[in-house]
Amino acid sequence: MIDDFAAVPWYTSKAEYEAFRNTALDHVDFFPSHKDWLDAAMEHERRAEQAGVVLIRIRMSIEQFETWQALSGYLNDGVGRSAFADERARKILNVWG
Repeated sequence: MIDDFAAVPWYTSKAEYEAFRNTALDHVDFFPSHKDWLDAAMEHERRAEQAGVVLIRIRMSIEQFETWQALSGYLNDGVGRSAFADERARKILNVWG
């Protein structure tokens, strides 16, 4: 099992990105467009890979996030989105490990 990893919230479409950005408490911290975000995310992945960091993309679904959010008490902010991605990655790794 992978013990040291970073879970990365991954917005697979413009619509998902917009859904999160439009409802996020920290919406001003989002990139202006999904393409801008994707370009930055790909560069982040490239740098992480060069540094030997294992990244796990976690597909972000606004519906799944909102259900999880209601149960967890987290908000739609950077901390909440990261916690969601981290929890999902750990569940995936536990299934594989």
